[in-house]
Amino acid sequence: MINWNPFSETWRILTFMRRNRVVFLSVLGISWFWFLGAVYLSQFPVYTKEVLSGREEVVSMLLAIFSLGIGVGSLLCERLSGRRIEIGLVPFGRSA
Repeated sequence: MINWNPFSETWRILTFMRRNRVVFLSVLGISWFWFLGAVYLSQFPVYTKEVLSGREEVVSMLLAIFSLGIGVGSLLCERLSGRRIEIGLVPFGRSA
């Protein structure tokens, strides 16, 4: 059943996370991953202009390489885990 109330559903998820340490650490790792990704993506245009003295094409190339790196890393983690959920691989994903 889908709960369309975002406040009660968020509260339910937070309560569940509080009771289950593995779920909490997984959500924390995923949140950190998205936070770092957003920071890197927001800095690509500035980095390209100020450091690399590049144009929009260089920003596009960096975005493509960044996206490919995330995709290849995800596939590599899937292969390393043997298609099972493996909490032990989370630190490798965070450091990459």
